Amino acid sequence: MYLKSIEILGFKSFAKKIKFEFHDGITAIVGPNGSGKSNVADAVRWVLGEQSAKQLRGTNMQDVIFSGSEARKPQGFAFVEITFDNSDHKLPIAYDEVSVSRRVYRSGESEYMINGMTCRLRDVQELFMDTGIGKEGYSIIGQGQIDRILSTKPEDRRELFDEAAGIVKFKKRKAIAEKNLDEACANLDRIMDIIGEIEKRIGPLEEQSKVAREYLRLKEELKKLELNNFLCEYDKSDSARQALEEKFTTASDQLNETKTANENAETEYRRLEGIIEDYNKALEDAKTFRQELLIGNEKMEGEIKLFEQQMIAITQNSERINERIAAIYAEIKDKNDELASFENQKKDSDAHLKELETQTAEAAAKVTAIRDEIAELSSNIESANTGILRLMNEDSGYKSDLQRYNTMLEQVALRRSELAGRMLRNKSELAEAQERTASLEKDYDSISEKVLDEKNKLQALTEDLRAASEEERRLTSLYEGTHEKYIGLKSEFESLKNIAERYEGYGTTVRKIMEDRAKFKGIDGVVADLISVEKKYETAVETALGASISHIVTEDEQTAKDVIEYLKKNKLGRATFLPITSVGKRKQDNDPAAMKAKGVISDAAALVKCDEKFRGVINHLLKNFIVVDTIDNALALAKNFDYSLRIVTLEGEQLAPGGSIAGGAYRNSSNLLGRKRELTDLEKAVASALKDLDKVKEQQSELAAKKKSIRDGLDETRAKIQELSVEQNSAELNLQKEKQQTEEIRNKAKAWEEETKSLEEKASELNAQIAGNKELLKQNEDAGSEFRNSIEKCNARLVELRFSEGEAVEKVNNIKLEAANVEQAGLYSDENIKRIKAEIDKLKTEEEDIKSTGENSRQESEAKAAEIASNREKIEFNTKKIAELEQSIEDIGHKKDTVTNEHKSFFEHWAELGKRVTELEKEVMRIQTQKDKLTEQLDYQTNYIWEEYQLTVAGAEQYRDPEFRASSARKDISETKSQIKDLGDVNVNSIEEFKEVSERYTLYSSQRDDLISSKESIRAIIDELDEAMRKQFSEQFALIDKEFNIVFRELFGGGHAKLEMVADEDMLEAGIIIIAQPPGKKLQNMMQLSGGEKALTAISLLFAIQNLKPSPFCLLDEIEAALDDSNVKRFSSYLHKLTKNSQFIVITHRRGTMSAADILYGITMQEKGVSTLVSVNLIEGDLT
Repeated sequence: MYLKSIEILGFKSFAKKIKFEFHDGITAIVGPNGSGKSNVADAVRWVLGEQSAKQLRGTNMQDVIFSGSEARKPQGFAFVEITFDNSDHKLPIAYDEVSVSRRVYRSGESEYMINGMTCRLRDVQELFMDTGIGKEGYSIIGQGQIDRILSTKPEDRRELFDEAAGIVKFKKRKAIAEKNLDEACANLDRIMDIIGEIEKRIGPLEEQSKVAREYLRLKEELKKLELNNFLCEYDKSDSARQALEEKFTTASDQLNETKTANENAETEYRRLEGIIEDYNKALEDAKTFRQELLIGNEKMEGEIKLFEQQMIAITQNSERINERIAAIYAEIKDKNDELASFENQKKDSDAHLKELETQTAEAAAKVTAIRDEIAELSSNIESANTGILRLMNEDSGYKSDLQRYNTMLEQVALRRSELAGRMLRNKSELAEAQERTASLEKDYDSISEKVLDEKNKLQALTEDLRAASEEERRLTSLYEGTHEKYIGLKSEFESLKNIAERYEGYGTTVRKIMEDRAKFKGIDGVVADLISVEKKYETAVETALGASISHIVTEDEQTAKDVIEYLKKNKLGRATFLPITSVGKRKQDNDPAAMKAKGVISDAAALVKCDEKFRGVINHLLKNFIVVDTIDNALALAKNFDYSLRIVTLEGEQLAPGGSIAGGAYRNSSNLLGRKRELTDLEKAVASALKDLDKVKEQQSELAAKKKSIRDGLDETRAKIQELSVEQNSAELNLQKEKQQTEEIRNKAKAWEEETKSLEEKASELNAQIAGNKELLKQNEDAGSEFRNSIEKCNARLVELRFSEGEAVEKVNNIKLEAANVEQAGLYSDENIKRIKAEIDKLKTEEEDIKSTGENSRQESEAKAAEIASNREKIEFNTKKIAELEQSIEDIGHKKDTVTNEHKSFFEHWAELGKRVTELEKEVMRIQTQKDKLTEQLDYQTNYIWEEYQLTVAGAEQYRDPEFRASSARKDISETKSQIKDLGDVNVNSIEEFKEVSERYTLYSSQRDDLISSKESIRAIIDELDEAMRKQFSEQFALIDKEFNIVFRELFGGGHAKLEMVADEDMLEAGIIIIAQPPGKKLQNMMQLSGGEKALTAISLLFAIQNLKPSPFCLLDEIEAALDDSNVKRFSSYLHKLTKNSQFIVITHRRGTMSAADILYGITMQEKGVSTLVSVNLIEGDLT
């Protein structure tokens, strides 16, 4: 057996997938400090099950996952796999090649695998137990293990010696045995507590069960007495009830006849009463109409008088209107004359005013012309002065600008020359940058396309994994739900089956018979087991069957007789039997009319399914029972058939002949009838649930294989993406950097071009401004001369205009004064004209209103005259109609009197019949009350028997005793009740409890004995393990001590070394002391040696263990770091000797060790934070 390879991905600094191939001999892993070579040893420790992050040089387990670098993103998981050649089958597994892998995700999820199959950490540990391989073995030796050997505490070295001595598996077995012993002791303590509790209960329960048995005997005796007393009382009451039924029938018939006659008389009476009511209504309507006509005549006569008075008033008003119109005409003529006078005056004023306005306008225009000219001359003088001042300021500015423009022109010329040189150099730099950018873009696009392809693949795989995980959660949930459903259904089925097999819900006697039915050939079973009913009819049929549901059906009378003899002989109580040969020979059909009534479903027997041989028995038990849907329909049906039917409803109400009703809630809900159906349904449901469970398991197995395949694909794709992403990031950075440089070159060129262009424009602008300024200076000089000449001319003309302005203003003022006087006279004429016109308009409006009022009065007078004529015609018609109505009223009164006399006579006959009905109803009510009282008494007795014993009257018949003495029954019942009372509080359950507690006591006593025996056995096993471990450790320790001395002498070139256990401590737990004597020194504790000596001593011990019990491979992590060169040479030489039996992987930076290696792996960190691998095969002469 040897280590073939180690594969690492995403572990610590190994970002990319790296694989180490190993062969026989020595393989050295080398590299500079910080390159990550010790991470190889950590990877092996980790994959073999190391759980301490501290041992892996981290703070938590997620620290082992590659955390990213400047150029790489963090990994999502870490993965390590080691592969062994197991052709010698040293590992206890049936494979020639064994691979062990471990994976951890950032989410904290972790998994182990052996040959690709998911397993537990414990499976990995057990695989390598006592092979020297493992996190606590001696196959991986680093500075930490050397430090433990060199520790000042001897107990720190103990684990190494346990592994070397091969007692680790014994210690684990002992730990398991001790754990089992602790559990056995705890279980024994718990059982002893339970037994103690049971012993406290068993004595009192035995006494209680004796009292309970006596109680049950007395209750059975009381039951017989009460049932026989009930039957006697029931027979008496039933006979009395039948006599009352006959009386009730006779009285009811008489009552019905009298009621019919009374109803006929009432009908005739009501008919006559209706005729009288019709006559009264006709009289009332005629009188009302006559009164309405009289009132109408009076109203119309009053209107005639009113209309005549209104017409007189209208005539008088028309005369006054004509007089007023004549007066208005005279006033209008006077106003028109006055108006003409004022209009003439106004006309004269307007003409004069117009003439004055013309004169004013002409004079004002002359003033305005003079003033405008004065203003224009003043403005010209001011503008000329301002212009002269402005020209002087401009000349000063133009001269200053000329000097500044010449200076700027010189600076522009210098800058243009400098930019021309820079732009020439920039052109060649830009061409080179564009070539580099094009090349980098091509590289980046190629890598990006690869990354995109891999990401699409990753996305597809991730979606597949998510879907598979979702499906896995669904299947897990489905499995849990289905399993829970299966367990629940199975438990319910077993419970119900157990109840059915033990005939729970039946009387003690029935249970005993069914338990012993094998003793009798002819027992078919209880009624409930022999029939089946649809679920919705179960309550109704079970109610109809009553106590007979637990009766036992037999093949013949002889079987029933044999069982009865058996019950008597063993004093097991009583039971009712239904021999097929004697019960139900003929069927009695229900009344066909009743079967067609509302709510009737069927007769009860028809709803029952059974073997045809039992049909007669079922017909007998359910004869005359009708099943109805609701109690309301049942009550209606019973009443229609004089309470002669046996009726049950779907909810279990029962109506007996005679009218009694039983209902409410059952005190027990055994549902004997539905038990068989429930068992069948549950059995089918259990089978279906089990089938569903197997189907889900199969789907889970298929899904697990699919998820593994997806995960492998994801790991491979992620690694590829990681590798490509680094290349892409690098290419992108280079491309961006080059683009940025190219853009900077372009921007510079563009800026310089723009600046050059701007400078050219600036030079042209400056030259133009210089020429413009010179021209402006010349223009300003000419303009100044013109301004001064203009000022002289304007001042001379101003003097002339000031004198003309005074004369013109005076003339305008005189004309305006005269015009104001004329205008005032015109305004006075206007006011009078407006006043007179308004008065004329008012008079004309009044004239129109008076004429309109006169026309309205004329039309109103004509309308009143027409209404007077109409009212007189109506009065005449109404007077004739009143005379006709008075004759009709007289005729109706005579007819009404005749019918009223007939009605009065018939009322007396109807009253006599009503009196007779009342008397008969009282008689029927009296009989009904007696009958109800008797029925209530029977129902009370029947209900008592049912509530107390769950027996119907028919069921009670089986307890009838022909020798029963009714005279002493009350006394016997009272005495029996007194005896029961004397027993005090009785725990009837104590009989069953005592039986159960006794069985539990026996069971737990047996378990106690088993646990005591188990404890002794475990203690014996522990003693055997201790003895075997002591013997093996003692032998192996002696061998290690001897071999240690030999190896020490060889590595040190002499000297002496030995091992001792700490005195006064148990051999299996004692610490180990190392005593060494290098050449030339005295024998002393190892802790007193130098650093190099201590390291070589520890190495000697490890090599000694390897000699005695070689591990398949040994990984050494810089254990020779503290040795000097000569000791390194000895170390390397001895290492070669050990390769005969073991394979060595050495992590080192010492040249002496490197030279001894057959294969050399170099670990470098070319990229910061990422370890990479270089291999050199020295056997082939590649190392120089």
